[in-house]
Amino acid sequence: MFFLGLLYGIRRFELNRRKEKEDKRILELENDRKTKELRQASKLQLSMLPKEIPVIPNLDIAAYMETATEVGGDYYDFCRSEDGNYFTAVLGDATGHGMNAGMMVSISKGLFKNLAQQSDLQYVISQFNSSLLSMELQPMYMSLCFLRIIYNELQLVGAGMPPSLIFQNKSNNIMEIESSGPPLGGFANFDYKICNYKLSSGDIILIMSDGFPERRNSEKEIIGWDKARAILTGMRDSSADEIVKEFVKASDEWGGEIPPDDDFTLLAIKVK
Repeated sequence: MFFLGLLYGIRRFELNRRKEKEDKRILELENDRKTKELRQASKLQLSMLPKEIPVIPNLDIAAYMETATEVGGDYYDFCRSEDGNYFTAVLGDATGHGMNAGMMVSISKGLFKNLAQQSDLQYVISQFNSSLLSMELQPMYMSLCFLRIIYNELQLVGAGMPPSLIFQNKSNNIMEIESSGPPLGGFANFDYKICNYKLSSGDIILIMSDGFPERRNSEKEIIGWDKARAILTGMRDSSADEIVKEFVKASDEWGGEIPPDDDFTLLAIKVK
């Protein structure tokens, strides 16, 4: 009986060992498959970003995006009207990360391309919201900030985004423009308010996702919104590209060796 029990124990140990090896092999294959899918989705997402910054005579424009995972939920895009009278930009942040967020970015790009030529920005955001609602994607949503510049007038509206910053060169003052409503795709017939401002030479418009103000360091401290204001205040004589690079530098220095846990996207526009 002793030897039979010993043999049974050895046999059982061997079967368990084989099962563990097989489970490990299956897990590795599944991880490889997911990694390949994420890489393909990431490549697709990056291909949807503008290939180049548009050249607008009276505007200096720069943009930056860094994703926290293989497929992030941030997005930006540009459109110049066919008659050349106005310029429209969008910056967005989809719910979460990964494949679902990447899908929301794809949908948003298609909607923006279809709607951006519309002359009424109120109509653009309303139709954007209605289209997402009709797809019944909840609990996925899209936070977006639209801005439009018509000669020396700025139109801006946010939906679930961090405040936009406008540096007023004449007064050396920064205005914070809060979003006027929740992320798109959540509430039907929501009345998003368009903010209107007159622009002057040297004014700077800055919109970003929450990846910058919520960037954490090794002590789990966030860099905060006051840092964004301080950086922008000190860059009145800088180009849009220099402003973007300064924000990226500040984020990297604050985070150090800690990788970002959220996407970071930034759009800077300086009036010439």
